[in-house]
Order: sequence, then C-alpha cells, then structure tokens
Amino acid sequence: MKTTFILIKLMHQLPYKRLKGLKEEYVGSFETEDERLNPPVPYGDFFVKYGRESIDQVQKRMLDTMTKIGRENKENENVLVVSHAGAIFNFLVAVGIDIEKVF
Repeated sequence: MKTTFILIKLMHQLPYKRLKGLKEEYVGSFETEDERLNPPVPYGDFFVKYGRESIDQVQKRMLDTMTKIGRENKENENVLVVSHAGAIFNFLVAVGIDIEKVF
C-alpha cells in the first residue's frame, strides 16, 4: 500500500499514461468473484471457457504494449511501467525468461 501512495504522489508531479494493454488478465465471468473459486495454479487456459482471454492473448497484449513503450521512449530514458502480477508473469514468459529461476 505504501508503494501505491508514493506512485500517486509522483503521478501528480510527472507525466504519465494509462495503457489498457498493461491491464490484468481478464477472467471472464469469474471477474470480481472470490479467489477461492479459482482452480489450483497454474491456471493454464481454465478460464477461457468462462470468457477469459487466453494465455496467448495476454502474452501478445503485454508484449505488444511493452514493445510500443520501448519504441515511443528515448534510448536511455527512464520509464516506470506498472501492471499486475499475472500480466507481468505472462510478459516474462513471452520474452523467454525462465520463470523457475526468477521465482
């Protein structure tokens, strides 16, 4: 929570953009439901039958958005990108990071 307040303060001092491509994974009709309804991890494409976007869709969305951010900013310019755990996880997988070594 402390990080949230720091970021909110910075957002009023620095330019920022909200990009839909960085949003969390959409889980269809499970959206806003109790987490106890989730199956054991990894979820894989379990939620697709409930209207969720697939793992491939999340990875492509995150990869496309991060590529766009990289192209729109100057070389050696600092950029803070904030997203959600599941979306970040899928981005790391999309770029070939060995998740077992990270976590």
